[in-house]
Amino acid sequence: MRKTVSEQVVELIPIIMVLLICINIFIFVAAADQFTENRTEAAGVSGVVETAAVQDIESIEQEYFSAVPDTSLKPLEPDIDLKPDVSLAESDAVKDVMKESTAVKDEFGCDAASLEDAIASALVVKTKEAVNAVRTVEKQHETYKVAKGDNLYTIAEMFGTTVAELVELNNLETTTIHVNQALVVPADTLKEYPVGLKLTDKEVEWIAQMIHAEARGEPYLGQVAVGAVIINRIKSSQFPNTVRGVLFQEGAFQPIRNGSFYRPASEQAYRAALEALNGNDPTNGALFFFNPKLSNDRFMHSRTPVVTIGQHRFTY
Repeated sequence: MRKTVSEQVVELIPIIMVLLICINIFIFVAAADQFTENRTEAAGVSGVVETAAVQDIESIEQEYFSAVPDTSLKPLEPDIDLKPDVSLAESDAVKDVMKESTAVKDEFGCDAASLEDAIASALVVKTKEAVNAVRTVEKQHETYKVAKGDNLYTIAEMFGTTVAELVELNNLETTTIHVNQALVVPADTLKEYPVGLKLTDKEVEWIAQMIHAEARGEPYLGQVAVGAVIINRIKSSQFPNTVRGVLFQEGAFQPIRNGSFYRPASEQAYRAALEALNGNDPTNGALFFFNPKLSNDRFMHSRTPVVTIGQHRFTY
């Protein structure tokens, strides 16, 4: 019985399957052989490279350590030559600088840079000191106009200084001075008071001494009033314009004549002087005072009275 085409094809399928399996096996085996061969070649090349690298390292170590006699463990310093074609140390300019630096160091004990910094710092300090000195001179010295009866000794006493210092400050060739002469005087103790006067500590002391001599038995307000009269005279055009000029004006104050003025002032007299300098004037501007029970002076009795405090009458 003759087979149809379909039947023949079905019979050939197993044969074709077997052939395909054989072909796949052959391809797999061939690929495996090729992979094994490539891996072997790579391993060979890697071994060669590793061997060469090890040999190079050993060669370098042998060459280095053969040149270094000391085999103790020390940090290795590479022998690298960083010199340029023209050595910087051999430059003439550099040699000159090095010589100068060495000379400066030998002379001053430090290099030029340190010396320059020290000089700059010193200049800054000296400049500040000079400026402060100028400001101090401007602040601590003022002008005093010589009054009648003044001499260098009394002026020096007034401003707490010496005759020698006054002579030096004013470039005086002699100790002779004249009325209205302008003298430079120390102003260390000068203080401006509310009444508008600049006085030294010594002048305040003189006012307190006069208060004590004239009114030591008077009430405190009467002592302030005596201080106010002294201040009013200093500010008046009818009298000298200094404490000494007013106090030592001829015939003005009896304590100058009998010497009681030179006794130390009491604490209360000092307080009265300061209160008068601060502007307290119980006399409302009086220029004179006297004890009407003890004085027969027609001039004093002819003055316009302002107020009587204690035993003193205060007048214009």
